[in-house]
Amino acid sequence: MASNISERSMKKITKSDLKKLGLIASEDRKEFFERNTKSKKLYEEKIICVALCQGAALHFVDGKNGVKDFDVWTFYKKQPKYHFPYRRIGHKDFGFSGIRSSRR
Repeated sequence: MASNISERSMKKITKSDLKKLGLIASEDRKEFFERNTKSKKLYEEKIICVALCQGAALHFVDGKNGVKDFDVWTFYKKQPKYHFPYRRIGHKDFGFSGIRSSRR
């Protein structure tokens, strides 16, 4: 489904914004692992990093790209017995920030 929001926010992404995104990602992982006990046993303690990615990450670095939405990815240590769901997508509301968000 195409987004009806095409504008990008040029507002600076702050360290406070990154902390909030980290908390949202943490809550999303918690909810996911509550529903998926097999994944929880193998992956909950195997986080390598949590990263802001794609356009918002570029905007954080260069301040020129603009932001349509936030893509936050969690990377895990590979487990040979079970593969984590490839490109699992979750949607969470960042709340008011002055940065517009797009809907997928």
